Formats: sequence, structure tokens, C-alpha cells
Amino acid sequence: RRELPDQEAAHRPGVFAEEIPYGLRISDDCLRLEIDPAENQTLTAMMEMLVQDFPFSTIASDLNEKGFRTRHGACWTPVAIFQMIPRLIEVGPRLFSTGEWEKRREKFVRLV
Repeated sequence: RRELPDQEAAHRPGVFAEEIPYGLRISDDCLRLEIDPAENQTLTAMMEMLVQDFPFSTIASDLNEKGFRTRHGACWTPVAIFQMIPRLIEVGPRLFSTGEWEKRREKFVRLV
């Protein structure tokens, strides 16, 4: 027996070659993806600060101070925040339609 090179292993049936999008995880039954509550909370906090037009450095600092970490357990950096923009665009419609976001939006309106 020999190990398959990375490219061969990725083409075998049942082998998932893509990274799971941030904010999702594999369900307990391993049949679908489901929302990861901790990562979803991070995305929501990130989105809230982006909507308020905070710089990436401030967002990274705030997330780190609140104990949020990347999927790999590292501290957030401005570059990591920037790299999350495509993911935030994907989840934005779902985040904006939640009741939690409505409460946050009301808070913004009162501050203005």
C-alpha cells in the first residue's frame, strides 16, 4: 500500500476537497452543513463593525479582546478580516434577516 498524492486523494468519491466555509460545520449525521454558532457569532460581530465603518485593524482588535478566534484558534488580524469579506457577502442576506440583527439595527438608529 502507498499513500495517494494529494491530487489523487481529492478525486476519490466521498472525499471533500474544499474547505468548509467559515460559519458552517459538518452536521452530526455527516450528511449536510449546518451553522456553527460560535463562528456565526463572530461573523455577526464582524459584520456589525463593518456596517459601522470601523477599520479592519479595529475590528481585529475588538474581536480578539472579546475572545473570538479564527477557526484555527489564532488571533484575528486586519488581513484575516479582509479575507473574510467574500464570506460576509455570502452570509449577509441571512444575517440581515434575523431578529438579532433587527435589534442591533435599532441600536444604530438610536445612536445616529
